[in-house]
Amino acid sequence: MSLFNVFAAKHLPLAESIFVTFHYFAFAPIMIALLVLAPKASSDSVAHMSEEIEDADVTVPKSMILPFILNIPFAMGSAVTYLFTMPNVQDALDSPTGLPFICVFSEATKNAAGASILVVVILLLFFMITISCMASASRQMFAFARDNGLPFSAWLGAVHPTLHIPVNSVIITCAFSLLMFLINIGSGVAFNAMLSLSTSPLMGTYMICICCVIVRRITKSPPLPPSHWSLGRFGMPVNVLALIYSSWAFFWSVWPVNREVTAETLNWGPVLFVGVMGLAGALYYFISRKTYEGPVVKVEGRRFR
Repeated sequence: MSLFNVFAAKHLPLAESIFVTFHYFAFAPIMIALLVLAPKASSDSVAHMSEEIEDADVTVPKSMILPFILNIPFAMGSAVTYLFTMPNVQDALDSPTGLPFICVFSEATKNAAGASILVVVILLLFFMITISCMASASRQMFAFARDNGLPFSAWLGAVHPTLHIPVNSVIITCAFSLLMFLINIGSGVAFNAMLSLSTSPLMGTYMICICCVIVRRITKSPPLPPSHWSLGRFGMPVNVLALIYSSWAFFWSVWPVNREVTAETLNWGPVLFVGVMGLAGALYYFISRKTYEGPVVKVEGRRFR
């Protein structure tokens, strides 16, 4: 995935088009196999690449909303089919593969070869999603380093002179992913603790951004700048609903999943969230606030504010 993001980055738009096409066409064989071959998980997601595109203020919102709308029927169909064809839940959870969806495929097809083909389809989808996620994560790191918001920003924000991509950011993103994999080998509890960091920080950052927008809408001091993509009078209701949802999700994301809490079942997300926020706050206060200058745009070695 890193090699693709380094040496084939200019073909990423074409690859994304192929990924999306495969994503939708893969829906049919999996659903047919589960519904028809079973007398009686697959999950859909869209990875977005929001860097380095023309007319980003219009294209990015469309690319975020349209895939969500298009995936609603696919997600509902996948969820209903998966639940309808699932055998005993505990048997699926206790599958020797460690992946319940493989158990569902095996029970549905009653054939090892058929189940293997469906698993390969899922793996190909994951491979495509990983390329997109790594591209997005590396560009986010580059953008923050470009504004001198990270340690070693000059190195992380460097753009390769011939490939015209932030190779160093791609390398660090790949290295961090490999580090996560090594953590899983050493301790499953530590790996799950890292994964539990996904929901609460995501919802927390959503809440912060949405609150800032709502305050600006109410106080109009200073007013929000005009935008090419606007919901008009529906903007405030959408912001309020988004804040309510993100607050609700954030509240429940910090609770453990079981009543009897152990080191294995404890939700480590809030602990890690506080630690990461504290580390980021300290980094900004002592270092980045003296050097951060955003947003900065680099065009062939020149810098514009």
